[in-house]
Amino acid sequence: MRAEEVTDTLDLALQASGCDQVHVAHKPRLLSDNGSSYVSGDLAEWLKGKGMKHSRGAP
Repeated sequence: MRAEEVTDTLDLALQASGCDQVHVAHKPRLLSDNGSSYVSGDLAEWLKGKGMKHSRGAP
């Protein structure tokens, strides 16, 4: 899986939940494993642009 596939999926989830259309006091955060697509700089940039935090599980 590539970071682009992760961000595409997250865009769909944010759209379906409505979080991208209303003011949310606590933005959702991504909880993931340490797979290469989740530790990429591209994903970190995308999450920062959405104002989301990222938590990764311990290896």
